[in-house]
Amino acid sequence: MLVSQPITAIILDIGDVLCSWKPASALPIQPKLLKEFRTSPIWREYNRGLIGQDECYSRLAQHYSVPADDITAAFDLARASQGQNDDVVAFIRELRATHPNLRVYAMSNISRPDWEILQAKAFDWDIFDFVFTSSEAGMCKPELRFYRHVLSAAKIIASQAVFVDDKAENVLAAKSLGFRDGIVFDRAETVREKLLALLEDPVERGRQWLRAHARSLHSETSTGVVVPDNFGQLLVYELMEDLSLIELKHFDRTWNYFIDKRSVSSVPPLSAIRKVLSPSLDVAKSVMDEMLSPEMVTADGIVKVYFDMTRDRTDPTVCVNVVRLFYTYGRGMDPGLAATKQWIQDVLLHRAYENGTRYYHQPDVFLYFFARLLRENPESDLYRSHASLLQERLRERINMTADSMALGMRVLACHYMGMRNEPDLKQLLTKQQADGAFEIGWLCQYGKTGVKLGHQGLTTALAVKAIEAMNGLPQASHESMSPYSRDSHGAETRCRDV
Repeated sequence: MLVSQPITAIILDIGDVLCSWKPASALPIQPKLLKEFRTSPIWREYNRGLIGQDECYSRLAQHYSVPADDITAAFDLARASQGQNDDVVAFIRELRATHPNLRVYAMSNISRPDWEILQAKAFDWDIFDFVFTSSEAGMCKPELRFYRHVLSAAKIIASQAVFVDDKAENVLAAKSLGFRDGIVFDRAETVREKLLALLEDPVERGRQWLRAHARSLHSETSTGVVVPDNFGQLLVYELMEDLSLIELKHFDRTWNYFIDKRSVSSVPPLSAIRKVLSPSLDVAKSVMDEMLSPEMVTADGIVKVYFDMTRDRTDPTVCVNVVRLFYTYGRGMDPGLAATKQWIQDVLLHRAYENGTRYYHQPDVFLYFFARLLRENPESDLYRSHASLLQERLRERINMTADSMALGMRVLACHYMGMRNEPDLKQLLTKQQADGAFEIGWLCQYGKTGVKLGHQGLTTALAVKAIEAMNGLPQASHESMSPYSRDSHGAETRCRDV
């Protein structure tokens, strides 16, 4: 469950976070040996303020059999090369501007002489409320007492603070004291993304991104080609219930998966998506009758993917959505649907979805749509016979490696079936980008080439609803969608996907 208490403080290291140094190429001592000096017990005494610089260098020279003058020269050159990490300063200023109550502190293992030299540099020290140094405190990271000293002196509650350091052992120490989170510094942008995720509401950030990209929420291939489509947008609407986010290409009877690139169309001002998707009952009945016609089912009696007699394709994920459609119109017990229903049940029972399906390569897509089917029909024969089995299959998937879309679908599918999925939510939250969107996830693939179709808008919508669900926020009523038809992966062929 997400923590509701706000973060009030960030504590950052100085060396290799706020600033870094690049030794000159002609150092009298190799950088590797300098690093060894700085991790030695002698250096730790120096950083604690227990010995001065002359004694430190003399003892290092004796212990490592290196001339003391060389040590002095090497560290003088290193200090001269120290430079500020402007990207870190920029994002700290950004965070402070958008979060005026946030306090920012530095906590550094640094000797008195080094701190005096560093302070004299034209760095943006004003980004910090206070700087805690090891030489002043008489203790060093990762000593727990140093962290306790900082928490006490700054009046910080550990559970409301984030610690950033380039050394994993220092981050571990902070987390062991109950810090909200610890971040091992690698790149400024990565740390910025992680801090934004901790400081700001991921749901609102995701919603803002969706609003900013309204009417352009389309698919993208794994080869980087943007493909305007109806299907992904309909799924976004199904989750967000906001017509302003989407722009569809309208069809009178059956719907194309993709928007025809040769023409431009827009959604007319309608009060509900059903008016965009649903025909009259007579037309809906005729389309479903066509789905069950001898030409549109296989020899096994299973509904095909396409409204195309020449393409004898089936896909259990498509079939789940066909079954959803029939239940929406009260025809879930139609005898002509029996073979299709039996097949999706067998796929679930025998885990036939584990390696993906022809058009949906991620197993979580099949389980997500199956969960929606049962959630929308809690009194149905399918719910009574398969709710427990679906719960079991969902538990098997928890914490498995997946992209953002699959994680969002998995968390929501568990939620629909009355289960909490904390591990996958935790992974999902790490995939939110600095702009508020979630990393693109891959929904389906072209049957022949295997080129994948991703959809960042749908991924973000799924993530937003998953986080809301896990936070226990009220669920908006979800009208069962009834796109009674879908197109193929060709511009003119109609298919059945919802």
